[in-house]
Amino acid sequence: MTDVRADPAAGLAAQAHGLREAFGRYDERAVHGLLDAAFAAHRVAVVVDDLVFPFLRELGDAWERGEVSVAQEHWASGLVRGRLVGLASALAAGRPVPPRGTAVLACPTYERHDIGLLALDLVLRERGWDSVFLGADTPVDAAVELALDRDADVLVLCGSEPHMYDAQLEAAAEDLARLAGRTTIALAGRAATAQLAERHAGLLLPLSTVPAADLVDGTLRGVPA
Repeated sequence: MTDVRADPAAGLAAQAHGLREAFGRYDERAVHGLLDAAFAAHRVAVVVDDLVFPFLRELGDAWERGEVSVAQEHWASGLVRGRLVGLASALAAGRPVPPRGTAVLACPTYERHDIGLLALDLVLRERGWDSVFLGADTPVDAAVELALDRDADVLVLCGSEPHMYDAQLEAAAEDLARLAGRTTIALAGRAATAQLAERHAGLLLPLSTVPAADLVDGTLRGVPA
């Protein structure tokens, strides 16, 4: 028998199996218990990249195949999102003073898929950043104003629908140009491309949370990772 205490991957695999069963039963207490155990045993980034995201992708695929209902998918996603939001508050309480850096994170107008951005928010907070999470459906000009007001090191804009994301960035091109030389613009999500990053003088972040956080860390000159 595999010793899950000595094998983190096996431990997360067992918790993933338990999550699938608990969500299938609408067993909220069991879901919270499994997530509690995962976050107690592993760093936030590990749980997000190796447990939460694979589970959500699997759930989405099952919905597309008609194996789970819209209600099941929404219930599961909402519960996971709620846990991540709660964890963000706990991490903020332990943030160093002064913080490692300041980041503003937002999904442009009409973009409602913000769990991936929320995961990046958590990892940055865990690393000591002051991360201001604006979440879904945020006008880009409002995010720019806040980045300027907070003298942010990075503004992250995350999108999943290419045409809509491209249109929002183009409409806000003049606002984004105001950040030049002051704040790094980072583009994230499935709609972000190298061409868009080049057009808007931005940094293109990978989809995986840890490599994305590493690149955001790299915008801070002279600060050890």
